Amino acid sequence: MPTRLEYIQAYAKGWTEGDAKAILAACSPNYLLDDPHERHPVQRHRFEAYFAKLVKEVSRTKLDQPFMEITDVLLNADHSLVSAWWMILGTEVEGSGLIVVSDQGVESEKLAYYEHHDRRD
Repeated sequence: MPTRLEYIQAYAKGWTEGDAKAILAACSPNYLLDDPHERHPVQRHRFEAYFAKLVKEVSRTKLDQPFMEITDVLLNADHSLVSAWWMILGTEVEGSGLIVVSDQGVESEKLAYYEHHDRRD
């Protein structure tokens, strides 16, 4: 059985490579993604459809690999809580994620989006 840190690493790799199946392989059976752009939290059985929609929405500006960059990763001591900054490469879509991990895999992620503002005075 993978460790929590291994689940976190596999989950991040799936996102950076844009691979929905790899993301889900790192998740627990009860995985839930809370994306404020979605009407309801995305349950595990709906994740692949959600991810395909996300890729389609950003594909107008980005089709190449890697899909995402993840930076500023913070982990607590027992690797049960992760905070990270993410950016979909080739777009202005970026934000942060708060990820909960158990011995069964990634349990949940809550997303927050960063909105770019025109900084000219």
